Amino acid sequence: FAAAKDVTTPIDMLIAGRPDLAIPIDDDSVTENGSCQTSAELHVVAELSLMRSLGIHELVAVTTGTATQTIFDEHFDPQHAVYSSLSSDFDVPANSYFGISCSFDNPTGTVVNFGESAHDEICLSGIYRYPPKPPTTASPFECLLGQVI
Repeated sequence: FAAAKDVTTPIDMLIAGRPDLAIPIDDDSVTENGSCQTSAELHVVAELSLMRSLGIHELVAVTTGTATQTIFDEHFDPQHAVYSSLSSDFDVPANSYFGISCSFDNPTGTVVNFGESAHDEICLSGIYRYPPKPPTTASPFECLLGQVI
């Protein structure tokens, strides 16, 4: 591990996703989407998919103007949720939007809602970025709460 004096580029994490999802009973996969806007340029270095047992796929994209670029698009395995380093830093211009899409299979026979219980589901992405933003009372959940980050 590096000593604090050796760290030259501190990073932090923002949480993006959909806090109000309800996954219906369905024979097909269901996709839930969330987004948030950036106010300043930032650089993404890694991503951590956060879903539970019904999650099967997550996509994270950045839209600037009319151009959309995918930065993460992978199958989700709830038994092996790990962060993924990007092959190179992804530069996100100011006034861009993070879009998060989570796909689920719901064979439970009941609607599954967002929540903290193991019986609930989540659609979140932990996005590692720099430069870090000064702490606020909502950090790192500003994006998830719909605030411009």
